[in-house]
Amino acid sequence: STARRWLEAVVQRVPDYMDLTNPPEAMSSAPRTNARNLSVNSNNDATLLTTLTPVNQLLGRRFKIIANRWLASDEI
Repeated sequence: STARRWLEAVVQRVPDYMDLTNPPEAMSSAPRTNARNLSVNSNNDATLLTTLTPVNQLLGRRFKIIANRWLASDEI
């Protein structure tokens, strides 16, 4: 006999990248000679354009578990 369990998790995406080498305000850009440039977006906020590390290109931002609970089979 096999037991079954279901876990529900509520997650929040946070600004930090998985690899903390890149700062949270960094946005991906194409590789360029000068890897760090400032750009002004439509909200007039300066955004750091940088070449993200391979880990951050693959996995992106971090997630934080806010809540979790075990579910009963009738909740699936």
